[in-house]
Amino acid sequence: MGKIAIVFPGIGYNCDRPLLHYAKKIAAACGYEILEVNYSGFSNKVKGDPKRMQECFETAYNKAGEVLKDIDFAAADDVLVIAKSIGCSVACSYMQDHGIKARFVLYTPLEQTFSYEFSEAIVFTGTLDQWADTQVIRRKCDEKGLPVYITSFANHSLEIEDESLLGVRGGTTADANIKNLARIMHKTREFTAREGNPNLLQNLNPYMASWEYVPDGEPYVFGDRVYVYGSHDKFGGNVYCELDYVCWSAPVKDLGAWRYEGIIYRTGQDPDNKKETGKLYAPDVAKGSDGRYYLYYAINTCNHISVAVCDFPAGEYEFYGFVHYKDGTRLGDKKTDEQQFDPGVLYEDGKTYLYTGFCAPGDINKHGAMVTVLDSDMLTILEAPRFVAPSDSYSSGTGFEGHEFFEAPSIRKMDDKYVFIYSSIKYHELCYAAAESPTGPFSYKGVIISNGDLGIDTYKAADKCAYYCANNHGSIEKIGDDWYVFYHRHTNGTNYSRQGCFEKLEVKHGEILQAQMTSCNSIKPLRAEGVYPAYIACNLFNDEDVTYIPWSGWMEDKYPKITQDGSDGDMLNGYVTSMQNGATIGFKTFMFEADKRIGLNILGYGEGSMEIRFELNGPVIASIPISGENVWTYRQAEEVLPKGLHDLYITFRGSGWSSVRDITFS
Repeated sequence: MGKIAIVFPGIGYNCDRPLLHYAKKIAAACGYEILEVNYSGFSNKVKGDPKRMQECFETAYNKAGEVLKDIDFAAADDVLVIAKSIGCSVACSYMQDHGIKARFVLYTPLEQTFSYEFSEAIVFTGTLDQWADTQVIRRKCDEKGLPVYITSFANHSLEIEDESLLGVRGGTTADANIKNLARIMHKTREFTAREGNPNLLQNLNPYMASWEYVPDGEPYVFGDRVYVYGSHDKFGGNVYCELDYVCWSAPVKDLGAWRYEGIIYRTGQDPDNKKETGKLYAPDVAKGSDGRYYLYYAINTCNHISVAVCDFPAGEYEFYGFVHYKDGTRLGDKKTDEQQFDPGVLYEDGKTYLYTGFCAPGDINKHGAMVTVLDSDMLTILEAPRFVAPSDSYSSGTGFEGHEFFEAPSIRKMDDKYVFIYSSIKYHELCYAAAESPTGPFSYKGVIISNGDLGIDTYKAADKCAYYCANNHGSIEKIGDDWYVFYHRHTNGTNYSRQGCFEKLEVKHGEILQAQMTSCNSIKPLRAEGVYPAYIACNLFNDEDVTYIPWSGWMEDKYPKITQDGSDGDMLNGYVTSMQNGATIGFKTFMFEADKRIGLNILGYGEGSMEIRFELNGPVIASIPISGENVWTYRQAEEVLPKGLHDLYITFRGSGWSSVRDITFS
């Protein structure tokens, strides 16, 4: 009988409206026969009226019975349901009642949809859906283990109506809705065609989508999910933190299943930034005694710490107030106040401990990181700022020498110790200090991670930079039974397109050992089978020893970089480009369960070969000849790679340049 796709429209959203129209085209292109269940005769003013809603449900259900009664579903190779709104409930109910096994594409389902039994589905909803509570839909999807894709500020048609909600990306609602529709259809096509790459379900760095740029990550476990809050860079951006705050989350038990939670706070929501001339720099979040979530942030054009609040970890935050002294003076306005920057927060026993600071090397006017104690209202200062970690101008004899405070203060409690995490004057490293009290005194302990792997000597010299780096910002969190460090890497050859990564930590006798950058989050080796995107490279360098990306502008084209096509926000996978003579990309780590051949998808005018090694300075174990390619072209090595646990290094030797999109083990 072949494959059948059944379309169940909404009450006022027929099969020719955009979501269903394009979903039908996708299904038809994938070989499905399209069958529409069209219904009419609904009551007016249905929303909010349970009786009329039930009448509509029964009308639609009966119509479905008329249309589908003669279909032999048992003979079908595959049954795909494409449904909208009340059609989602009707479809799930009908399939359950008739014992029909189906897969479901559910656009803006109503809450009652989830009372039915179904397992293989993909869900789309908007944060301004008038017919369903986004938080309830999130929770229901979590309970059923379903992927849910959220469109910020979208209504029940998954369209944005209010242009003022577009934020700093700007444009028109038409532009935004076309781009959002493209994203939704991209995911619809993957699900419909079963195009998903199972390798991408493993633990990978970067852990968010390759087209997302969220640095400065602050991870927190709330309930059974881990949420990450950070600033928001732009692909091809010209400065830091150009976009609104977004949130991503994952189940505590599956750190490979990250979900985009949408925009949680817009740049123009702060009363001091209505014209959106300032940028939302790195934030942090604390849960207060009232059960609400408080978002602390700084705008780069102001010397204040602002606070927003929300009832949910990943809801839409509203401005709450400014951190201030008891007389109402804002923190940062007193002559004795040093720069308020990069807030890190810890709520404990009715008090909030707020850590701030920025100390450029050599600046004698900056003494170090500060802690300010706030009252239970999360705003009012109880104890004025005191210094907890020194700048390089005031570090002599403190034990912080060589790793003095630069920026990015963060705080966690590890057993009975308070751990202060920060970025040092070396920029690329996250260090930590420990104390018995949240206000100190703190003692320097060591480096947690470097986003250039500097200090790691297990596969290279300790002073060899193995990934072009610049600033670093992040924190640690206990997820399940283990501790993890979240940090960021730099892409596109610039400071301004940073991506979040994380690694599992090794903690011995209360001491954190420096983590190594990997492609697999230091959790479990990747399976050496199938296809992997090149953007998961954790090493990126050439024969010329260079550590830092320029603080302004971009690296020269002679240095390899991870980039993407299109413009910011386009759901296009990243790849490695500017592979010139001596350029190396490294991946850690693969488990070869059997002998494998390796192949690469190549583009560009390189003439030479890609050398494959298991050790950075080890012998060449395979070679892939390449020549100028005008389109992405697959090239495979003749040599066989032996089974075992291996790191992988790919070095281009030759003339010209090439790009690498993905790696295939076969």
